[in-house]
Parts: sequence; C-alpha cells; structure tokens
Amino acid sequence: MCEPSEKSLHYSECMWISELANQVRDINYFILIHTISRSIFNRHSPVKLLKVAETRFASNTVMATGFSNVKEVLINTVVDADWKKFRVNGKTPVELKDREVKETLLSDAWWDKLEYLLNFTEPMVDFLRVTDKDSCVLHLVYDMWDNVIDEVKVRALEHEGLDLKTGQSTFFDAIQQLIETRWNKSNTPLHCLAHSLVPKYYSEEWL
Repeated sequence: MCEPSEKSLHYSECMWISELANQVRDINYFILIHTISRSIFNRHSPVKLLKVAETRFASNTVMATGFSNVKEVLINTVVDADWKKFRVNGKTPVELKDREVKETLLSDAWWDKLEYLLNFTEPMVDFLRVTDKDSCVLHLVYDMWDNVIDEVKVRALEHEGLDLKTGQSTFFDAIQQLIETRWNKSNTPLHCLAHSLVPKYYSEEWL
C-alpha cells in the first residue's frame, strides 16, 4: 500500500479549518437572509451581524472573531421560542438548514474548535496588522515572522498537551508549511536588506 504523501497529510490536517470557516459563513448568511432569524438575532443583540468581504487580510478570521464575540447572542437566537416559526412540515430545505444551524451553535465542541482557530491564528493576524500600517516596519518583518512561527508552535503544542521542547505536532507542521509557502511568495530582497541594516544585528566581526 502506498504511503500518503506529505502534502496530502498536511491537507488533511488543515481540512477542519476550511470546514469551520465555511460553517461560520453559512450560519452568518442563513441568519442574515431570513427575516425570522435576523429579527430574533437583532432582538437579542445590540450589534448587527456583518457580511465580511473576501479579502487577503484574514477575512475568515475576522468573521470568526465576530462570531465569537456574539456567542451568547447566537445561542439565545436559536433557543428563542420564535425560532420554531421556521417549521412547516420538517422536510423543507430551510427547515433542514435551520436544524443544522441550531445543532451547530449549541455544540460545545464546535465552539471549542472556533476558539482554538482564533487562538493559533492570532499571532498571524497581529503580524498582518502591524505590517499593514503606514509606518516604517520593513526592517522588523524578519524578526516578527520568526516570532509568529514560534508563537503558533507554542499554542499548537499547548493545545495538544505536548512538551514545548520535544513535542512533535503534525498539525503545527502542516500550518508551518502553509505559512512558509505564503512567506516565500511575499518575501522580497528588500526585507533581507532592511533586516541586515538594523543596528542591533551589527557585530565588530561583521563590520
């Protein structure tokens, strides 16, 4: 029997992230497009659910963060007595979807996964925020990028209960490959030049 390729292993390790992001988008869309769910949500929440445009700037994480911030509101929405107004005969596509939405939002395991997603992506999002400013940060990029990888590793190993020095996480290996691939696409010689000119990296031998 053929051994699975490293690429396929990494893909399978990260599949739950894509599935989770799709679920967040689907639930957000379902609540917004139906008058019943939208009115129930608005009754329980002082803020509105927002449609997040697909961008390169962590749009999935932005939407997931918004969901996490209104967790209790979403739960209160699906347990509200008016949620039953979706029911007709129990077989329509909308009813099947409303059941799926309710089951998902009442699942502690689902919210735990969402919390973990936000936890290990936080260093990456912080990195993007810092580098997306109108200020001189080019010389800081290399150091920040190393710190991102280290911090993601710490969070992944802690989540899996592994030793921070000797632990091996196939999930972290997959995430590291993905973010390094992205880095290799975005990295330019200017980053290297700016990094090398930072005074704290000078040494008498180098000079």
